[in-house]
Amino acid sequence: MKEEFEKILKEFENKRISLLQILNYVNEKRGFIDEKDIEEISQFLEIPKNEIKSLISFYHFLNNKKKKRIYVCSNITCLLKGAEEIISYLKNFPEIEVVETECIGQCDNAPCCIVENKVYKNLKKEKIKELIKDEKG
Repeated sequence: MKEEFEKILKEFENKRISLLQILNYVNEKRGFIDEKDIEEISQFLEIPKNEIKSLISFYHFLNNKKKKRIYVCSNITCLLKGAEEIISYLKNFPEIEVVETECIGQCDNAPCCIVENKVYKNLKKEKIKELIKDEKG
């Protein structure tokens, strides 16, 4: 990741200004920013870890905990068959990142989602509740 950090630093020309961009990059790439990332960024930019942690906690779009990504199809077919209700329901769980995607290729089994590269078809709220329960263990 150091190469990407260097590109960002070069673009913004200032370590403090680059910090948020680098945090954004890590968050987008991994879905969260962990202690190891904070250490690496701190060393690279020569900014104390507590300042980086403070920034992460300030901005709601930066995650310091790994979230499970669930891709939910939001094309017209899925929306007509209840995807909007499923998306709204999933957004109630802070440990889940809902990613709306235009097509999963399962229009005949709408609504559907992908979790950990597995497609779930013909979703209903009850099925999502079971899926979340199973995923939590």
